[in-house]
Amino acid sequence: VLYDTIGGPESLLEGEPVTSSEAFTDATAATFERLNEIEPSLWRGGETYPQGQDDIEKLYSDGEISAFFTYGPGAVGTKVADGLYPDSTREAVPSVGNISNVSFVTIPANAAHQAGALVLANVLQEPEVQLALFEAGGVYPAIDVATTPQGVQDAFAAVETSPSVLPLAELLADARPELASAYLSAIEDGWVAEVQQK
Repeated sequence: VLYDTIGGPESLLEGEPVTSSEAFTDATAATFERLNEIEPSLWRGGETYPQGQDDIEKLYSDGEISAFFTYGPGAVGTKVADGLYPDSTREAVPSVGNISNVSFVTIPANAAHQAGALVLANVLQEPEVQLALFEAGGVYPAIDVATTPQGVQDAFAAVETSPSVLPLAELLADARPELASAYLSAIEDGWVAEVQQK
């Protein structure tokens, strides 16, 4: 909603995050106003909110809400196949874009086996490993598939997915970057104060 309010994330991606800037304050105020306007259409009229993603997905599987956002769209087909989500479940991408980020591996500076951890991190980025993760569990690649050898690209394209799941290219077509954590913290704090607690 914030990206749509400000016409995209570009102005917030340049330089260091400045959560005290007038532009950011104005943008978040307008965003919170929009969220408050739709509150009557939310679950329980916005009087209460689920505590986390697991609660949201349970509400969806119980038919209490008709849609939700997820960072794990690759798992949707499996959840439909396992009977956790209705057969009618279909993924969609908002017309204003889709916030997208990738999984990452971090290695503590004081890791006991840093060399081994670095090897594992490199292996996890191999196109063939990324493909195997995508085939096995719908884990979306943390690499740019377009830069891989043609055979790997073809293999990604050939992976059969559930009718519930959009093709990878469609999900990533208008991917928008996630903001720096300083912005996310400020947005969350503002949402609690200006939307959740009002």
